[in-house]
Amino acid sequence: MRARRPKQKPSIDAKVAEEALARVQENAAVLGSVESLSGTTWSGISNSKAVEFTFYADHTLSWTHGVWSQNGNTVHIEMNDFAEYDGEIDGDHMKGTAKNKNGYSWTWSLTKQW
Repeated sequence: MRARRPKQKPSIDAKVAEEALARVQENAAVLGSVESLSGTTWSGISNSKAVEFTFYADHTLSWTHGVWSQNGNTVHIEMNDFAEYDGEIDGDHMKGTAKNKNGYSWTWSLTKQW
């Protein structure tokens, strides 16, 4: 018969591991409820003008040499290294504020196109 080894103490406290898992699951639920912008087209109003953006998988935009990033329901867009858009996605709608290098700021609002 083989001798049994004594049980080793886990390297991570069970309560800490449980709390970490809960945070991961919570974050996954939040991120899972927000679809990636990649491959989608949105249109609306920016600075009182009609606009349409297509968000490509390589994080570029179809409009004015823009690039984009997304973190959950938050989106950041940069246009020609001149203007920056920050906003939030809420289902099929997205809105936020923008500003350019000259200090001018405005609001924008987009709706997902199907």
